[in-house]
Amino acid sequence: MDFDLKKKKIIKWIIAVLVVVGGAMALFVWRLNNYPSDMESMPVLHALSDGFFIIGMLCTGFGLIMWISTTGVLDIISYGFKSILYLFTPLTKDRDEGGFYEYKLEKQAKRKEVPFEYLWLGVGALVLSIIFAMFV
Repeated sequence: MDFDLKKKKIIKWIIAVLVVVGGAMALFVWRLNNYPSDMESMPVLHALSDGFFIIGMLCTGFGLIMWISTTGVLDIISYGFKSILYLFTPLTKDRDEGGFYEYKLEKQAKRKEVPFEYLWLGVGALVLSIIFAMFV
């Protein structure tokens, strides 16, 4: 059982790394091909830096949003939307009779472990971007 979980986690990491590197390479190729023709050709390391920077910022932002959502900071916002939905629609069978405290406890019981792979992959891509930019 434990081996299957490790195997799934490794496969998940490999897929995430392939997506990040593939996205960075796609941006790299696009950046090289769409450089203004009146200027010199773009250095390859500059285009690599741009590709990894954009992907790194996207992954880091996504990872931070996932981490923030698992801390419970945004529970009040989701509770407010749910309350407004119940106020203006005839949805009464799922209506929570308790207040925010009960809602927060219910959400906390459903929370899973924080997936940090996107955050670490984004930071890694940003570090690669800085390294490529240093050699331009």
